[in-house]
Amino acid sequence: MLSVEPSIQLQVIHARTNILLDEPDATVILSNLESQDETKLQAFILKALHLQKHKQYEDAINTLELALENSEAWLLFGKIYWDMEDYNHSLMAFLNGVQADRNNWECMVYLGHYYREHGNDIERSRRCYHAALQINPNSEEAGIGLSTAYRLLKNTVSIIQTYFSIKTQIYM
Repeated sequence: MLSVEPSIQLQVIHARTNILLDEPDATVILSNLESQDETKLQAFILKALHLQKHKQYEDAINTLELALENSEAWLLFGKIYWDMEDYNHSLMAFLNGVQADRNNWECMVYLGHYYREHGNDIERSRRCYHAALQINPNSEEAGIGLSTAYRLLKNTVSIIQTYFSIKTQIYM
């Protein structure tokens, strides 16, 4: 009988699913991925995600430092620092995430949050949310952030335009 090994992509998806569902065998699957050269980088990112979910932030950061080669890693790095309320480090991580992939709309949303809540720059916040919505028009968080920025800028015309733009996309 032939034994069929699951593809590398399938193994990574399986590991991510187990981590997100907080399945007990997630760490075993991660160990297997870490032992393979092709999946080592993904394994570090997933391990950091697992550690973040369990609020083991320092361990997550230490693990993720080994994998800061792509936008997904920078996004997670920023989210971990955000959870730790270390907003300056999260800012740098999100900026690096956008530099690694200018289409990372989640980094743009967090940058919008940062500039609105900690950078005291509502206009820059608005631009980040707007960029995120351009990349992913279905992002509720970006839409809410953009309308909040417009409200803080006292730009009611743009609030109404954003509302109708989002409403039109919902019904299309």
